[in-house]
Amino acid sequence: NKIAKQLEKSKAEIEALNKKIKKLEEARQTDEANIAKLNFLLRQAEKERDAQRKEYDDVINERDIFGTQLIRRNDELALLYEKIKILQSTLTKGEMEYQKRIQDIEAKKHYIADLKRKISILEKQNSKIDDLKKEVYHLGQQLLQERLQVKALSEELENPMNVHRWRKLEGTDPDTY
Repeated sequence: NKIAKQLEKSKAEIEALNKKIKKLEEARQTDEANIAKLNFLLRQAEKERDAQRKEYDDVINERDIFGTQLIRRNDELALLYEKIKILQSTLTKGEMEYQKRIQDIEAKKHYIADLKRKISILEKQNSKIDDLKKEVYHLGQQLLQERLQVKALSEELENPMNVHRWRKLEGTDPDTY
């Protein structure tokens, strides 16, 4: 009886152990399923981490490229601003020279108008010059005739040909007495 009790106790213990083993086996299978699931999730997370790392590296690379481009563009912009300053300075100088030229042109226009006025006056006087030239010619002819006449009369006085032309005038000269 004691053996039967022990056998029964041992069977109960074996049955309890079998139940425990079964529970442990179920727990192990559940844990293995959980481990498999966690391994799957871990691989998914690693893939996502790798994808995010790649995207992060790409973004960093792109940021560096943009930074380099930004520096280059800033340098180009500084050069363009310098060129703009130079061009504005040149434009200002050009405008000043243009204004000087405009003033010169206005002065020349006034000078030309003055010259035209003088030419007009001279042309009016020129028509008088023709008349004056004719008058000078006629006066020269008269002068020549008068000189010839004076020369002829001077020669006649020096060599009188007509002696009878002379007569003695009688008169009293108060100084002679």
